Amino acid sequence: MEVLVIVAHSDDEVIGCGGTIAKHIASGDSVSLLVMTDGVSARGISEDADVRETALSSSCRNLGVMEYKQLSYPDNEMDSISLLSIVKGIEDFAKDKNPQIIYTHSNKDLNIDHQITMRAVMTAFRPQPNSTVKAIYGFEVLSSTEWNTEQFNPVMFNVLDKEHMNKLEKSLDIYKEEMRIEPHSRSVTNIIRQRKYRGACVGHKYVEAFEIYRDIKIN
Repeated sequence: MEVLVIVAHSDDEVIGCGGTIAKHIASGDSVSLLVMTDGVSARGISEDADVRETALSSSCRNLGVMEYKQLSYPDNEMDSISLLSIVKGIEDFAKDKNPQIIYTHSNKDLNIDHQITMRAVMTAFRPQPNSTVKAIYGFEVLSSTEWNTEQFNPVMFNVLDKEHMNKLEKSLDIYKEEMRIEPHSRSVTNIIRQRKYRGACVGHKYVEAFEIYRDIKIN
């Protein structure tokens, strides 16, 4: 099965669904990753872009992601670009792929880049005849989704085992420059705690939770 993960910034894929990526790959699925911005240009420190790109590459190797691409839309200013341009960037990356499942940001997210990425995903993968896409899921990104006034409402829960969690924790360590110290919600401890909390909600130890934007059942 082909899986496509589309995020605004590198590290969103790990914070949002890193364990799920590891689980798909352990099951023999192919996972491709598209990142829309460099995630740091808004800070005005050019050296950070190299650090972030190195972390992206290392995290993909850790998780087992064989193909990834980082586009150059403006960090934290994706609203300054036409939606059509962003949709075309996604379509160009996906044109030689046949994804059955797509993971992206929640439409409840506070971050403007996250919001626009989600809108562009839904536009690029409109439910056309012969489309291979059967499911689109939205994940939460701590220090962004929970800060919005509209509540994230997960209805799909992906159970993770210790191996998946080990992969997740290693990728979080790879992105250590983007992690924060407790009690900030984007601390490694809190991201792991979130998986435990979502697991407790459904009777499991570790879970990543998702909203469902499309779920087509044929058989």
